[in-house]
This record gives sequence, C-alpha cells and structure tokens, in this order.
Amino acid sequence: MASISNRKVSFGTIQVRSYDRIAGDNPAVSDGGPSLGLSWDFVVAPQQCLNQYETQRENERASGPLSPLSQDTRRFLLAFVFDIPSKDIQRSAKLAQKIQAQRQETLQQLKMERAKDLTIVLSSNAKMNAQTKKNKSYLVSGIVEDPLPRSSTRTKVDARRGLLGAFNKRMLRYRL
Repeated sequence: MASISNRKVSFGTIQVRSYDRIAGDNPAVSDGGPSLGLSWDFVVAPQQCLNQYETQRENERASGPLSPLSQDTRRFLLAFVFDIPSKDIQRSAKLAQKIQAQRQETLQQLKMERAKDLTIVLSSNAKMNAQTKKNKSYLVSGIVEDPLPRSSTRTKVDARRGLLGAFNKRMLRYRL
C-alpha cells in the first residue's frame, strides 16, 4: 500500500461543453425582468491540455467581483446576442413575477400560521397560569393542608403533594 506522502493528483486534458442561453424562469431576479438560463443543447469543444486551457482562459476572466446584470442588459443579451424572440422574453419575465408573487403569498401564510401557533401556546399558558394562581391562592388562603386526596401508594399525586407542601410553607412565610 502506498503511503500518504507518495500520493499525487494530476490533471491531463479537459473537455469543455458550451451551453446555449435561454430566457429562464428563475424568480430570483430582483428587478422583475427576465432571467438568463441554460438550454439543454450544448456544443463540445475538442480536448486540450489543462495548462494550455488555463493560459487561454486567463485573458477571458473578469477582474474583480461580478455584479448582477440589469434588466435592460439581460433583455438586450437575450434579444440581440442569443436571438431569443421577444414573446419568450416577456413570457419568462411574467413567469418569474408570478413565482415571486406565489413565494410572497407563501411567506405571508407562514407568518399567519406562526402567529396562530403562538396565540394557541400563549392562551394555553395563560390558562395554565390562571389555574396555577387559583390553586396557589386556595393553598395560601389560611389552610396549609393540601387539598389533594390521600392515597396509600406513592404516585404522581404524592409527588405533587410534596411539591405543593413545600410551596405552601414558602408562600405562608412571604404572606405573614
């Protein structure tokens, strides 16, 4: 078995596929225009050495960060560079807007569902708190004895009785 220090990775030749551009349906376009997409059609370039490809590509790379294309630039590229019919461009823009509206509607519905869930939780907590206060006021009202029924075996009721007894002693200390 070869040791880790003897392992090497090398690249020989590469082959590049160039895909046609189309008017896409991606709703992530923020300015409402059409999005750019890739077609299923492609052209395969001949194989070439990786070093040769990198040298050639060095001149083509953009320097600095890439910024999103404006709506007008995308429309121009689709219509005049990629020869996409204007009907397809308009259809793409409308579809993207429709999907954006559906996403907004879904987000609003999710917010409403969260609000309903929160309302249910808060109302059940309020009911529990009201019941707890009622029990506390009954226990502190002068009778130190626990109102829970006695049982001969140790159960959850017995465990709760112990907690309520300790609570009674503390509450009487604060009230007196």
